[in-house]
Amino acid sequence: MYRAWRGAVFARDGYTCQSCLKPSADLPRGGLTAHHIATFKEAPRLALKKSNGITLCWQCHRDFHRLCRSGELATRETRLQEQAAAFFRAEPGVWFFKVHGGPFQETGLPDFLGAVGGRAVGIELKIFPAFVTPLQKYQMQRLQRAGGLCFVCYSIEEVRRAVTVVKETLITDDRNDEGR
Repeated sequence: MYRAWRGAVFARDGYTCQSCLKPSADLPRGGLTAHHIATFKEAPRLALKKSNGITLCWQCHRDFHRLCRSGELATRETRLQEQAAAFFRAEPGVWFFKVHGGPFQETGLPDFLGAVGGRAVGIELKIFPAFVTPLQKYQMQRLQRAGGLCFVCYSIEEVRRAVTVVKETLITDDRNDEGR
């Protein structure tokens, strides 16, 4: 059953590491790992659910566990969230709020939801080697289908660039509307 689960996770992820995006062809044989998002100990019922797995190369998998054990991964992501919140407060025409998980809220929502110039935007923050989970991908796709924009950012520079892209898109859209 484990082998079937692992094969299903690999197939869903296109036999590609979801952290560094290296395909299996660029890795030595056995270079991919099916990582459990929720551990056996945390959620034994999810152990063989395809949605609870994600494909990682052995190096990203090792780095992920090393950074989690040291607590460094959580610290760096928290620091990035604080930097993003400060940027959003200072940037004109931008409004975001930090999504805090809880039992009365949908899971998988981006870290920040808000608006840039009237356009709905979701921003998920990650620190390498962290990855976007299938549930997070699903929620971001829902926002995009509803006309919003979503970004996965790995640094404060990428957060700034995402906001700039949205602002430039709005300016271009306004110019196109004036020409009609």
